Amino acid sequence: GATGYVFPPTVVSEIPIADGQTIQATESAKRVFQIGDPVTGTNTLDVLAKLTAALKAGGDVTAATGEALDKLKTGNEQIATVQASLGVRGARIEMQQALQTTAANDRAALRSDIEDVDITSAITEMQQIMTVLQATQASFTKLSGLSLFDYLK
Repeated sequence: GATGYVFPPTVVSEIPIADGQTIQATESAKRVFQIGDPVTGTNTLDVLAKLTAALKAGGDVTAATGEALDKLKTGNEQIATVQASLGVRGARIEMQQALQTTAANDRAALRSDIEDVDITSAITEMQQIMTVLQATQASFTKLSGLSLFDYLK
């Protein structure tokens, strides 16, 4: 079991990265250095301390180094797992930043389209459309009121 190193409890904070989305900002030392089951297992620092003590004691250290190397390999795998988790979080943040940048650019372009309208030309174009509409409506009204006898005159 664990011998000497005890990691203080770490409050792992969440930071918001978008509406309704957060990401874990930190990682606890216990998760980084834990080897095996958190209750019965040990941690990388304990393994190194035990190996150091065996090396200082001298004599045949083959068993101690073999055991330490096995546990350190597992510890290294745990560190790699935590690093991968951090890498995924970093990629998620970068993806969210890209989405937010794209949305900001789209909003800026839309705002520019609205704000940069030439009011004079827009009113002129609307008046032309209204004139065509009124002429079309007047023509329809006259044509719909005609009968076959009116065409024959």
